Amino acid sequence: MVGRDILVVKKMNENTQETLKKFGYEVKHIKKGGKQEFPEWTKTLEKITAKELMNKEFVILEYVLGHSKKYDSDFAVMRIAVGPNEERQFATSSTVLIGQLEENKDNLPLLVKLSKVDKYYIFE
Repeated sequence: MVGRDILVVKKMNENTQETLKKFGYEVKHIKKGGKQEFPEWTKTLEKITAKELMNKEFVILEYVLGHSKKYDSDFAVMRIAVGPNEERQFATSSTVLIGQLEENKDNLPLLVKLSKVDKYYIFE
C-alpha cells in the first residue's frame, strides 16, 4: 500500500522506521508544539457527522491518525464514499472506531455501517 502515511507522536526507533518504509509507508513525525501534516483531501472534502452517518452504509477509502493538543487525545479522519462519486470526510476520537480502523487497515476500502451500542460507536 504505497503512499499511506503514519503520523508518529512519540519517538520511533530507526529499525521500525526502516521496516515501515520497506512496506511503503511514509513516517511523518509530529514535533511537540509543531503542526501536523494531513493529506489535501482533509482540507477540501466536505465534513459529515456521526449523526448523519448513523445506521447507514458507506465505504472507508483511507484514513489518517492525529493527536489533538487541545484535548490531548488521538483522532482519526477518514475519507469515505457515501454514494456514487460522493466523498466526504468523517472525523472521530472514538477509541473503539480507531481500534477498528487499525485492525482493518489492510482491508481498505471497507464497506461498513456506523452503529451505536450503549454509549459507544462501532463499525458493523
